[in-house]
Amino acid sequence: MMTSYKIVGLLQACNFLLWERCFEYFCSVVDELYVRFDSANTPLEMKNKIISHPKVKKTIEGEYIPDGWSWREPLLRLLDKVKPDIVVVLDIDEMFDGDIKEEIWKFWKSDKKAMLCYYNQCPTETGERTDIYPTQPHMMVFKWMENLTYTNYKGYAQITNYANNPSLVWQGSVKVDHFCMWTKEMERIKKEQAIKKYGRL
Repeated sequence: MMTSYKIVGLLQACNFLLWERCFEYFCSVVDELYVRFDSANTPLEMKNKIISHPKVKKTIEGEYIPDGWSWREPLLRLLDKVKPDIVVVLDIDEMFDGDIKEEIWKFWKSDKKAMLCYYNQCPTETGERTDIYPTQPHMMVFKWMENLTYTNYKGYAQITNYANNPSLVWQGSVKVDHFCMWTKEMERIKKEQAIKKYGRL
């Protein structure tokens, strides 16, 4: 599909069993990628492979703070001079399950500013599906404009400027495969973490 707009990706990267699969997929979706490495959990070999990819334009590094937005804001600020048209945000353990480029094209032509994406049941190495996690849709695609921010964070990966405003939101039909429960051990750990943090999945 020929497009007249620029899609960039923002990625928080850390060591993960299927990181190469998810990373290469993300690169196939975007024109450029901007990456923040978890300084405590990114092996040097992984970091070097990511940095050497031609679509990766800039990387930064910092401690991962699981508050939902501290890692997002520094990545977003990298785009102040880039001024893209569309921004896609994925974690290193996520992929879209369908033609997200077609969905982005429809979204781009609309008057909406941000896209909420829903999650599938998590895929596993056996081919079966387990629980949906997270259960709520996240703002994974949005149109760039000046002064976007995650400060005063509203949850669910929402850009604060677009948060909780249904008139600005495109309801995505392409869902997200979240590989955080790929093995039985990963599933156990993820569920324990979610229940400890949220009291539920």
